[in-house]
Amino acid sequence: MRNIIKYIGVIFSGLLAISCFDDIPPVKQFDVVTSNYNIASNSTFYKIHQNITVEMGNSVRGTWDLAFQSALSGDHVLTNYTSAVKAIKTGTLVFEDVDVSTLDDLLHSDQWKINDPAYSNIKDSLALKDWETKEVYIINRGI
Repeated sequence: MRNIIKYIGVIFSGLLAISCFDDIPPVKQFDVVTSNYNIASNSTFYKIHQNITVEMGNSVRGTWDLAFQSALSGDHVLTNYTSAVKAIKTGTLVFEDVDVSTLDDLLHSDQWKINDPAYSNIKDSLALKDWETKEVYIINRGI
């Protein structure tokens, strides 16, 4: 009988302790946004601002090569991973110094960079991450 009273006391104490916690406010969820386009063959662009999601545009994958960030503090340049666009530094700051021989030297290099979509928000992983240094890049437009 004493054991039953102990168990009831423990359960009651636990319920009493739980009731002392403040209620956790619910998290506002974004509205579900659907697109009328096939996600396997199209890229759909959304703007998410202040819990409002708006479809801004849609294009067939591979129809763009470079995307430029237009935020006031942004300077990202993205390459299109869906069409295998890649970039490589030429090692020169002078555009006129880049010619066919430069391309031949770099064509089979392992220094070509692509944008992995999983890391597109991390500047260090971008193919064109140091474009501000004014070094000339060569862009391979992929497929």
